[in-house]
Amino acid sequence: MTQTGFTAHSQEISHLFDALDYFYPGKSMDVDLGERIRALEEVFSQFEVGSKSFATFIDGLVKSSVWQSWDYPDNPYRGLCLNLSNEVDDLNNKMITEPAYHSRRHFQDVCLSLTMLLMQDHTLLSSSHHRAKWHLDLESRWILLFCAIGHDFGHDGSTNHSPFELEKASIQRLGKFLLAQGCLPEFIQGFMRKVESIILSTDPDHYTTLCDQLRVIDQNDDPVLSMSGLLVESDLLASILPKRGMQLSMRLGQEWSSSHPNLAKIVSSANGRLAFLNKLTFFSLQARLLGLCDILTCERSNLKSALESHRE
Repeated sequence: MTQTGFTAHSQEISHLFDALDYFYPGKSMDVDLGERIRALEEVFSQFEVGSKSFATFIDGLVKSSVWQSWDYPDNPYRGLCLNLSNEVDDLNNKMITEPAYHSRRHFQDVCLSLTMLLMQDHTLLSSSHHRAKWHLDLESRWILLFCAIGHDFGHDGSTNHSPFELEKASIQRLGKFLLAQGCLPEFIQGFMRKVESIILSTDPDHYTTLCDQLRVIDQNDDPVLSMSGLLVESDLLASILPKRGMQLSMRLGQEWSSSHPNLAKIVSSANGRLAFLNKLTFFSLQARLLGLCDILTCERSNLKSALESHRE
């Protein structure tokens, strides 16, 4: 993979997505942890430069060989994902200032992370009940991509003053979007039931509850739970990387600098970052296959050592 940034041409972007083939199990798992971390860092950095168009990014994503292999006849979600990305562009372009962290760059990170996690999925087809709980069919993958595109739809950089406040606002916008797309009421009802549950799970204050549910996923018959877990892991993946994670911490600090100045200093500090990482757990088998548990452990250890050395 190279450090090339993407241009305004979706076909060129899809070629960059094809480089994600490296992250299929059996290709990345035989390299050391340091090399895997460098490869993941590069994935996010190579899409950082170039066109701001989120719609161009998503167009290239769905044209990539990875997502084309997951397409299926009469798939209603592909067009909805493309149209939603245009709506995201339109709304964010109207903002006086796009949030420093909850911007279209973050949406791209989540879609990239989701793609790499789902690429591990084909190894989960076995008789193991626990493995089967994490395996997603093709429809579920596209529903998750829609959620990744729209989970922070209209986010203004503020924080929740009541439970799920911002998440509910995004869900409301998505419901209006589907109505404007001319989707049938019965389709919207069934689709949004899943979307609402998945997106509500991304509220940081809900994280502990979600983790408790994922610890006993074998006892749960709701497939939306594993989808919720995968979206939250996609939301967090880039943040556990050494370089990208610190960059994102600084952006979140910038986003909160006016509204929560004390909290902004904490999240952008090494101590604050370590406290954040200590709260995280990756439950999905996809995350384990991608090496995220090992990366998280490594980053915690390195940060702790660096802080202890600084104190001395």
